[in-house]
Amino acid sequence: MARRRFFHAGSRVALYLPFDRELDTALIAAARRRLTPISAQWLDLIVVPLVGVDRGTRLGPGAGYYDRALAFRRRRRFWKGPHLVGFAFDYQRTSVNFADAWDVRLDSLATESGVEHYL
Repeated sequence: MARRRFFHAGSRVALYLPFDRELDTALIAAARRRLTPISAQWLDLIVVPLVGVDRGTRLGPGAGYYDRALAFRRRRRFWKGPHLVGFAFDYQRTSVNFADAWDVRLDSLATESGVEHYL
């Protein structure tokens, strides 16, 4: 599969602050010094945590924060912006289909085994 360029110099990137046992992003400490609040729709890349994932459907802890914050992606027909990447361990993958109508799908998943892109 050809590499997709969704991250480049000058990209506006959002990372999460790890909670409980979520995968630590470690880049936040350095990035915090350069933060400027911006609406999610104007970002280029958002890295999100997850509890589980099934072929692009992200299962979070149940509060629906990311699904509400990124609901604009479900209403658009052509431009989905920003690129949404789940950040997880391989063991968080599941074959159980848990998708709901309000779920915002991932564009990619990054694990210790590499990056998987969804169509």
